[in-house]
Amino acid sequence: MKRKLDTFSDPQWTLMAVLQTLNAPVPIDVACKLVPISPSELIDLTQRALNHRWFHKKEPDAFELTSKIPLPVRHKLRNITTPAFISSLVEKLQEPDLYDQVSSTIRANLLVRLGRLKEAAFLEHEIGLRALRSGNAKMSLEYFDRAVDSLSFFLGNPGCDSLFVTAALELSHLRFHSGKRVGEVMRLLEKAKDAASRQGDRRSLTLIKLHMGRHAVMEGKPDHALEFFAAGLKEVKELGDKDILARAEEFSGLYHYLHGRFREAVENFEVALQRAELQPERPRDFWFPSGLASVLPTWGKFTTPFVS
Repeated sequence: MKRKLDTFSDPQWTLMAVLQTLNAPVPIDVACKLVPISPSELIDLTQRALNHRWFHKKEPDAFELTSKIPLPVRHKLRNITTPAFISSLVEKLQEPDLYDQVSSTIRANLLVRLGRLKEAAFLEHEIGLRALRSGNAKMSLEYFDRAVDSLSFFLGNPGCDSLFVTAALELSHLRFHSGKRVGEVMRLLEKAKDAASRQGDRRSLTLIKLHMGRHAVMEGKPDHALEFFAAGLKEVKELGDKDILARAEEFSGLYHYLHGRFREAVENFEVALQRAELQPERPRDFWFPSGLASVLPTWGKFTTPFVS
């Protein structure tokens, strides 16, 4: 027999509101830490919700709300999930025994809902880096995208400027490799250049120039590309440390190619590929996509393994 909605207790409503807010499967032990609820109330709620297909059970012992929830219940839950409710939930999720129990993506989404974009940006940047290291390029692209969007509101803040620069460079790599939304990259790099200039960050400014050169190649602007490469590679030599010299190999290859020095270009690309293979935590740090191969039509005369 169906029971009326008003027979749900306050803790039962609150637990359903938590599930709706998190919008993901939640282990029942985590839910009980977030909402004080008696064992009898919990059993009653889960049985009723499963019978009505409001809950979907995930193993082991995790639940999420389904699309089967009727409209009156949705309205009730919407009234519960106020900004104050969500803010309180975010604070609870910072507690040591709960912090690792709910994914960073959920916490980032909650911060965005609250308009706490600066906090969200730092978390989104962290998620993007972790995804990149694990080889999940799609997720990394999504979260670096989100990070730069959030950070755009805080440019001029030293901490945000620095984070924006690193996120923009990663996003430049990822968009180049994926071939998606590459037309937006130059504007992004212009913003990153301004942020790096405010920071006096010569190293990042050098890398930004190299990235600009690569995207100018993609846009079919070889003269602009050569200007960016010449300036950036000159600064790479002046900086002179092993890391930036290694990171410049890919761009040196493009620079030599545009000058018609094909053998030198091949040597640079081979060194860049070897470096990428030695960095399993960054599996997509170097990739020669078919999109660029079409811009550089004679590349195939010399080597093909780089082309996706």
